[in-house]
Amino acid sequence: MPMKPVTCINVARETGHAVLSLDGAEYAVSLDDLQKILADIAGPRPAPATELLRPSLLPKLAQCPCYVSSPDAGEAARRGTRMDDAFRALLMGVDEFRACEHLKADEKESILWAVKTVRTLCSGEEVIADKNRCAFPQWHPRVTGGEADCLCPALGKLFDLKSGQIRNYWEQQASYAKSFMEREFLDEITCHLLYCDQQQIVTRKFTYREAISIVNGVVDAVDRGGGPRLCDYCGWCASQDTCPLRNRAAQEMLTLAEAGTLEESFAEIAENPSRLAEFVTKAGILESYAKKGKEKILDYLNNGTEVPGFRRVSRKGTDTVAPEDVAKYATWIGVPKLLKSYGPLKADIFRALFAEALPEQQFPEELVRTGAGSSYVKKISVSKTATTK
Repeated sequence: MPMKPVTCINVARETGHAVLSLDGAEYAVSLDDLQKILADIAGPRPAPATELLRPSLLPKLAQCPCYVSSPDAGEAARRGTRMDDAFRALLMGVDEFRACEHLKADEKESILWAVKTVRTLCSGEEVIADKNRCAFPQWHPRVTGGEADCLCPALGKLFDLKSGQIRNYWEQQASYAKSFMEREFLDEITCHLLYCDQQQIVTRKFTYREAISIVNGVVDAVDRGGGPRLCDYCGWCASQDTCPLRNRAAQEMLTLAEAGTLEESFAEIAENPSRLAEFVTKAGILESYAKKGKEKILDYLNNGTEVPGFRRVSRKGTDTVAPEDVAKYATWIGVPKLLKSYGPLKADIFRALFAEALPEQQFPEELVRTGAGSSYVKKISVSKTATTK
């Protein structure tokens, strides 16, 4: 039976009642009863989302509770998996050649640094890297179990290897930390993030209560459904092309450009740091679409379809000679001359080579030359504040 339409004519808070219209007649009801009537009209609320979240999603959901993981892992993820496999193998005693044979030279250098760092920080205590022993069961009703990269139970240390850019991963580590503390009967643990490409360590301690609170905070934000936020992970999100916030922000930028007032508007916006930050964030969305557009244009051109105003430019690959082949002629060319043509060597690489060849000698720090530095702008995460809509 269809429900009869109910119209709320007036709400008089000072007298504590409301006036409703039903079938042409008016009725006065208390505000408490009004809440019940409106709830009945709205019908039952949908149950909270029950899809399980992976711990690796938590840092992304902390920035945007609407983030959706893309099904295409991409080359960066595949690279990370290769390096993780080698990292575990080396810590479990597999010889260097077998463990790293599938890695590129720069990847191998990064992994060797990470393994050495773990062993140094663990001071001879047992390091667990076996996947089964590093796995944690599900403890939160909305978050799956997970798997740390390696553990040192004796010192209460948890390690996670990270390749690529330096990003925030603490929400993921909080999920692991709670399980680790529970398993080892600890009140506090130390988590080390190993950013192997940069050869940097970032460390944080977690208490039991803190770890639970961090995970609960992310899940609560997701279940509240507060809407999307513009963040660092927009370009990874499966909903990036349909996200209403991204589309609205892009439209705002296009409207300014089409109106011919972009320069004038920008001059005003640039006077306010908050508005400028918002403008740059929104303009970045157009950059991402422009990149996709250029990739599509290249597809057209590769298939022989003309695109007005664009042409394909091809560059020949660089001709190189492998280091081992160069070494065959080093005697005739001369080592000093060869090294000069290669240019300065990164100090970290030379330190590693020096330590391997002369482990008993102190590294000559006076040889290190520091070049000119530079500055650039990097967007930082502000997980608690949504971008202005």
